Amino acid sequence: MKLLLVTDSPFCVSGYALQALDFAKRAVKAGHEVVYFGTSYHGQVQYLDGVKVLGGLSDPFGNDLIHQYAESEQVDAIITFKDPYVYQQSVLDNMPRQWFPLVNVDTEPIGQLITHRIQNCVRPIALTRISFEQLVAAGFKPYYAPHGIDTTFFSPQDQYAARERLGLPSGAFVAAFVGANQSRPSRKSIDKIVMAWARWMHHDLTHSKSHQDAVLYLHTDLSQERGGIDVLNCLRYHGVSDFNWKATDQTQYINGVSRETMRDIYTAADVLVNPSTGGGFELTCVEAQACGTPVIGTKFTAMRETVWSGWHVDVNDDDLDWNPMHLGYRANIRVSRLATAINEAYRHRHDESKREQAVNGAALYDSETVFNHYWFLVLKRIERLVKPPLVIQSPVKQKVSA
Repeated sequence: MKLLLVTDSPFCVSGYALQALDFAKRAVKAGHEVVYFGTSYHGQVQYLDGVKVLGGLSDPFGNDLIHQYAESEQVDAIITFKDPYVYQQSVLDNMPRQWFPLVNVDTEPIGQLITHRIQNCVRPIALTRISFEQLVAAGFKPYYAPHGIDTTFFSPQDQYAARERLGLPSGAFVAAFVGANQSRPSRKSIDKIVMAWARWMHHDLTHSKSHQDAVLYLHTDLSQERGGIDVLNCLRYHGVSDFNWKATDQTQYINGVSRETMRDIYTAADVLVNPSTGGGFELTCVEAQACGTPVIGTKFTAMRETVWSGWHVDVNDDDLDWNPMHLGYRANIRVSRLATAINEAYRHRHDESKREQAVNGAALYDSETVFNHYWFLVLKRIERLVKPPLVIQSPVKQKVSA
């Protein structure tokens, strides 16, 4: 079977790109042909381990070339590794091949924007069991295939060595945030993280001064340049001392850090703080837990499933905000609950059982396991739909007259 895979450039460091390229290479090894349309790649045709890479033009999501590539490459099916709402409805309504979108469900229940966008797909592909159930409830017949990570790489390492490389104090309590600062209000709740951190520091929830050297490590864009919040101003406004926060060098962040650095961030942290207002998978949570680091996540959307070691920030009906873009509800994180979760993480920072639980759960998301147990079967099912087996009819026997 020949696939057109539509997603970010394989040469960028986005979560989609890393997932898509790994999937493409494994699909080729499984006997399929993959044409990788890297919509944000601008260059000549390239081949990466048997995967043909085509670039984009003016549209960052490939709306202007999906049809052309599907026809010129004579593919059998189209798989998109991107939020479906980035594609124009007119493009989706007239797909030249059967379309199988990877679907992030980051509202609860599933937002009307998503259901409208994917109404003409053949089968959506759910990233979590929770989103699978929501898609079924909305009338779809989804497949299930989660993201996968390299658990031989994202694994427990020496915390002191990682802190030394990042310039963090060896004995302090370190909470890390890893996520994009690209929306207002912040989908990743960056402002709430800063507020909760300041409250925890100032109000001394532990009745002890021993955590005054604690550090909030921010792996994000501190500016508003990508449409997010002014993180630096937020830190100053809430009185967070320069001694109590640190961020990835902004030039390095813009250009993309190595995965070794990402592993160091997860390893150096006592907890990953990820109280997202809604998430389709929240890959950083899984990566952190694979490194043995528990997570503070929201008890909402994918994080119900992908945060298994750590603490959930509770959400009830009074904590939901209508999102006019997605036409669905997202969580409004309560700062008091987040501060309490940070305090719990501080109290349990030496709890080895949390680390063991984190690592053991991450084994289910190993890339090879995910492909062999889920994607291999999904591709077989797609192949049966787009390339049904030929039915060979027996020749009709002619009656011979006497």
